Amino acid sequence: MSTPEIIALDAALEISGEDITLRREFGIGDSQTVADVTVRAQILSGSRTKGPEDKVLVGNTAQQTAMVIISPTPILAAGWPGVDMTGQFVDPQIPRRGDLVNIAGTWKHVEAAEGIKTNNVVCRIEMRTLG
Repeated sequence: MSTPEIIALDAALEISGEDITLRREFGIGDSQTVADVTVRAQILSGSRTKGPEDKVLVGNTAQQTAMVIISPTPILAAGWPGVDMTGQFVDPQIPRRGDLVNIAGTWKHVEAAEGIKTNNVVCRIEMRTLG
């Protein structure tokens, strides 16, 4: 369902967002499969999102957090992530901890995600990523 808030977010992301890939992995070893979807996103990184997880690992190698804002529209249109193999109820349009996101060629882990609702409809998704 499209609301005025979703329509406005989709338009803003089309103008000023960038393409990223969301990935959910299912299974282990040789039986592992992945579900990918490309979405437009606004990436907020640097000092605006500095969190306790930001740290230098070795030498100049650092892990950084980023806030990623996306719309539910492409997720719902693609039917991502498909069947939930865990048997737990999961809102399919909300990425979850452990999912991956490819931002500018770098895979990062989703640490947290929240669906922002207006009148009980998810109209914006905010994720915190680390990597």
